[in-house]
Amino acid sequence: MVHIFIIHHLLTYIGGIKAMLYKSTAITVAGEATSLENIIELLKNKTPHVLLISERLTGIAETVIALGNLLPAMKILLLVEAYTQEHLHKMVEWGAHHAIHEAANKKELIQNIIALHNDSEHLPPDAQKIVNDIRRKRLEFDLLKNKLTPKELEVLQCIAKAMSSKQIAVHLSISENTVKTHRKDLHDKLGVHDVISLLNKARSLGLIK
Repeated sequence: MVHIFIIHHLLTYIGGIKAMLYKSTAITVAGEATSLENIIELLKNKTPHVLLISERLTGIAETVIALGNLLPAMKILLLVEAYTQEHLHKMVEWGAHHAIHEAANKKELIQNIIALHNDSEHLPPDAQKIVNDIRRKRLEFDLLKNKLTPKELEVLQCIAKAMSSKQIAVHLSISENTVKTHRKDLHDKLGVHDVISLLNKARSLGLIK
C-alpha cells in the first residue's frame, strides 16, 4: 500500500483527490494540509511514501528543496498547472521527483503515484522530452561549471557585456595576454570557435543571462 500526503491550498481540490482514491486498494491518503506551515515536522511524523504538493504554494521552492534533503526516501510529486518548460523546469530545479497536471484524471493519478513509488516516470512523451532536455542541460552546466575556473567565469561575464580584451584586463586587473588565454580556454572547454557561439552556448546552459 502506497501512503500519500496531499498539500494544496484548496480543500475542495484535496477532497477531489481523496474521492478519486477512495476505493483504491493500492493507495491510501495518510494526511493533508492547505499550507506549508510546520509541514516539515508534520511529514517527519507521517513519513508518507509519496507527497503530492502544489507548485502554487508560497515558499514552495525552499520547502521542496528542504524536504528532498531531510526526507530523501519520500518521493515528491509536483502538481503543476501545465506541462510547459517553465513548470517542468521548476520540478527539476527544486529536486521534485516527478510532475503531474493538476487536472489529471483518476487513472493518470494512480498510474503516476504507483510509477513514482516504483522509481519510474509516467510523463506524457512531449513532457518527458522536455524534462530529459532540462536534465541534460543541467548536467552539462554542472560539469562545465566545475571545469571552468572562477576567473574564466568572470571573463565570460565580461564577454557577455561586450567588453573587449583590453577592457576586461583593466576591469579584472590582469594582463591582456591573460585575458586572451582565458578566452581561448573558454572556447576549448565549451567546444566553440567564435564569440557568438560561445555566448549562445553559455546562455543555453545558464552560465550567463
